[in-house]
Amino acid sequence: MRSLLLPLLAAGLAAGCAPHLRQPHLPPPALYSASPAPSLALPAALRTASSTGKRVLLVFGADWCSDSRAMHRRLTTDPTLAPLVTESFHLVLVDVGERHGPLWDAPVVQTYGQPFQDRGIPALVVLDPDGTQLTHRDNNPLVDSDHRRPRRLRAFLQRWAPPRPGS
Repeated sequence: MRSLLLPLLAAGLAAGCAPHLRQPHLPPPALYSASPAPSLALPAALRTASSTGKRVLLVFGADWCSDSRAMHRRLTTDPTLAPLVTESFHLVLVDVGERHGPLWDAPVVQTYGQPFQDRGIPALVVLDPDGTQLTHRDNNPLVDSDHRRPRRLRAFLQRWAPPRPGS
C-alpha cells in the first residue's frame, strides 16, 4: 500500500506545481492611481460635505504600499469602521506617487502639511466642509501601521466625526 501511495503523492505534487497550471501573478487593482486627482476630487467632496454635514477624510497613500491598501480595505469593508466612514465622511484618496519619485499631486500634499513625512503612508487628514484642516501632526496619533488596530482607527474616526444634530 505504501509503495502505491508515494508515487501517487509525488505525481500529485508535481502536477500541482506544473507551470501550465499556475495562475499568472496579477497585480492588485489600482486604488489610489485610479482615483480622480485630488485637485479635482477635493473641491467636489467639500461641496458635498457642506450640503450633507459630513467631513472629508483624505487618505494619503499609494498603490505600491501594502499598508495603504490595507488601510483602504479596513476603512471600506471592516464592519466596525465602514459604516462610521460612510455616515460621517467623504473619502478622498490622495496618491502620493512613486516611492522615491516626485509627489503626484504636490499642491494638495503640501497644502495639508505632508502628513506622512514623519510617520509614513497611509496618513489620514480630516477636513471640515469649509476646507479647514482639523488634524495636524500634533493632534493626529495615527501611524502608518494603524490599519492593524481597528479600535484605534475607530477612536480616531469617532473623535473627528462631525457632531450629530441634537447631540
